[in-house]
Amino acid sequence: MPGLFSYFPDQPAYKQITWNGIQKLVMVTPKVVEAARKHFGCDSLVGVELEDQGGQGSVGAHWESRIMLGEYMVSSDIQEMAISDITLSLFEDSGWYKVN
Repeated sequence: MPGLFSYFPDQPAYKQITWNGIQKLVMVTPKVVEAARKHFGCDSLVGVELEDQGGQGSVGAHWESRIMLGEYMVSSDIQEMAISDITLSLFEDSGWYKVN
């Protein structure tokens, strides 16, 4: 797991969950969960899934591409990327940025 998440003020910033018998790593910071619940219309969502494929710079360091395709924080190279409220929430939860 990339070391930068360990510097987030709210710990743990991510956790391992089991979904349909498969282990998944999800980001669970407060603003990320709030934004994801609103975005996906699901009040029981526990976090946003992180990438589980690719190399050391991709796995666990970016949003899962199949869920957040076209998003700025996916590890895939896409021509026109969007920055969602979920990513802005991640930036704010890091403690390094104030989103306005």
